[in-house]
Amino acid sequence: NGPVSRHDPRLLIRERQEAIHRIHAAADPRSRRVVERGIAQLGLRRFRDEHSREHFDLPRAPLPGGDAPTPVRLLPRFDNLVLSHDDRRRVLADEHRTVVIQGGEVRATILVDGFVAGLWSVEDGRVRVAPFAPLPRTALRDVEDEARRLEAFLRAAGKAP
Repeated sequence: NGPVSRHDPRLLIRERQEAIHRIHAAADPRSRRVVERGIAQLGLRRFRDEHSREHFDLPRAPLPGGDAPTPVRLLPRFDNLVLSHDDRRRVLADEHRTVVIQGGEVRATILVDGFVAGLWSVEDGRVRVAPFAPLPRTALRDVEDEARRLEAFLRAAGKAP
């Protein structure tokens, strides 16, 4: 595998996970002061979103510009992105919520520009995509490319004919 660059995404992810684990290990859930101290000790950067919610990141983690394109993704069932938000409207429009989350089941979703834009499934070894609405040509092409990559992965893993 060779040496890992300090800009390698795997290293940044591992550092973020370790930082979160250190905060959780040190924090008394009844004391915001303890969490604040942990954040300060780790040197995390602080950010506020458009709703004044506070977010944190590692000091060396690269930050994309606001106009950076968000890649299309096929998210699996019960993906953390859909489940973890206290306000799911950040990624899932209210009109699609009951289609995506049904009786405790969270379906596999298509993410376009950071928002759930449809569903996907595997049928007879093929990835089938079902956007909620017509997608722009470039987004549709990206979704289809992602579906082909997933099909190739499933074939290689012996999960598809």
